[in-house]
Amino acid sequence: MSNRLNLEIREKYGIAYTIESNYTAFTDTGIFSIYFGTDAEKSEKAAKLVHKELKKLRDNQLGTLQLHQAKQKFIGQIALAEENRMSLIISMAKSLIDFNYVDTLPQLFDKINNVTASQLLDISNEIFDESKMITLLFEPKQ
Repeated sequence: MSNRLNLEIREKYGIAYTIESNYTAFTDTGIFSIYFGTDAEKSEKAAKLVHKELKKLRDNQLGTLQLHQAKQKFIGQIALAEENRMSLIISMAKSLIDFNYVDTLPQLFDKINNVTASQLLDISNEIFDESKMITLLFEPKQ
């Protein structure tokens, strides 16, 4: 998601210094956030472009190649994070506390590879539902 936003808002339109997305999972819910830094006069346009990208995710199923690339990128990020021993210990501890179970890397990669474009579309429509989104804007005082 960060790459998609970066290409559209930072590279194509050049209206954000930085843009990133993040998901924090909890046992019963989670928080998906998008952060961007831009000039005050460009913030409204940047926010509209973010919402446009989220609408694309709600309306259009990922193609086979897009889905494959997203899965490979995600698997690569997990594999790199596992090289950091502290990250690995924290991840395993959270899984053990939350689910009383720790997936092996092959099990986790199998779960990722079994995700379908249809499942992602359903989830996108759930978590990017505009009626459930909140916008928080920080602007400098004049």
